[in-house]
Amino acid sequence: VGPLADAFFASAHEPATGQLLAVDQQQRLGTLSPVDATFTPTFAIQGAQGSVQGLATLGAPEPLYLSTYDVPNSRLYRIDRATGLATLIGEMSGRAIIDIAIDGSGELYGHDIVTDSIYRIHATTAATQLVGPTGIPANYAQGMDFDRRSGQLYAWIYDELQGNTAFSRIDLDTGQAQVLV
Repeated sequence: VGPLADAFFASAHEPATGQLLAVDQQQRLGTLSPVDATFTPTFAIQGAQGSVQGLATLGAPEPLYLSTYDVPNSRLYRIDRATGLATLIGEMSGRAIIDIAIDGSGELYGHDIVTDSIYRIHATTAATQLVGPTGIPANYAQGMDFDRRSGQLYAWIYDELQGNTAFSRIDLDTGQAQVLV
């Protein structure tokens, strides 16, 4: 499509509009053009602490969730779509949640690169529940999202030992990543 003019640390598909939402280095939420990758900021996110890691939504008017990381904890926020105000839902102590995704029923999941595991995240408390290890020693930025039609969770996982990125399907019962490519 084209080169990105900025670094983006989180993105999510907005099912209601078909837009790709993204958060840039300045913690601005906006859209990425599918034609030329141009970023159009909507607003600056206010009140989020730490480095942005993940973004998830079921689509407007449902909540927009943002995860951040600040050693040694991750945080989960709800973003007001009109003002950009981030409201802290809670901390995920001892977790390095590198990305989040939400399934069709509103269940949040996160990928922790310290334990190389998938967690369920309670959307109103940020409490985490271990699903299980992915089986891939992950490092650096990752990405994941649900296929809304099939309900499958897919993830791009950088394998630190292999030095490559594995496109994988995540088993939501065990956390295991089945490498597809």
